[in-house]
Amino acid sequence: MFGEVKIYIGSVIETKGNQIKVDILGTKTEFITYIGGFSKFNSHFIPPVVGELVMVISFLESNLYLALSLPSPNIHSDSNTEFITYDDGTKISYDANKSELNINAVKNITIICKNASITADSVDLGNSSGAGVVTTQCICPFTGSPHAQGSTKVRACL
Repeated sequence: MFGEVKIYIGSVIETKGNQIKVDILGTKTEFITYIGGFSKFNSHFIPPVVGELVMVISFLESNLYLALSLPSPNIHSDSNTEFITYDDGTKISYDANKSELNINAVKNITIICKNASITADSVDLGNSSGAGVVTTQCICPFTGSPHAQGSTKVRACL
């Protein structure tokens, strides 16, 4: 269908969306399509970065070129954990053995939704030096009645 195929290794020298120019042993390509990960289930686009190594597939009969990112060496030794590290230092990991998701954001995490629900045996907001939270379900030791003051935005069940 596509005829003869040649494969080259080169480094990205310029990017524009999913189009890249590649230096292959001193020869510079025109813009070619950079392929990210995708399937029928979802698509995932990781923008190419200048200096990144790519594999360029050349379909000679159709004059079609595609570039695929070459994987970085795995600096993590755990084969059951997926690691994502961004260039600003933010890290996301998922350990399949522990069923544990870790997010270590350098700055902010923004979650936008209609309602949020957290179900956990223990919730720690902030550093571990805080104290318990008083809700309107707590009984005041002085009056013997439920506390009248409670948040209208944050709710907790005891």
